[in-house]
Amino acid sequence: MFFLHALVFAILATFSVRGNDVVERLGVPGPLRYSATSFELKWTHKPADNYFVQEYVPPGESLDEYLVH
Repeated sequence: MFFLHALVFAILATFSVRGNDVVERLGVPGPLRYSATSFELKWTHKPADNYFVQEYVPPGESLDEYLVH
């Protein structure tokens, strides 16, 4: 049953990544820098009133490179 839930989540996440407008919700100015690498905000989501998700990747890279296919 866990596998089915994980599969459904992965499919829904894939569709939501492609059609999402990026909205910076945490007040974190970007791009972020870590260990001499810059990271740009590429995806945001608000699954609940008190929960926000923001994903950052290096310039020139896409979230598709990090999704499990």
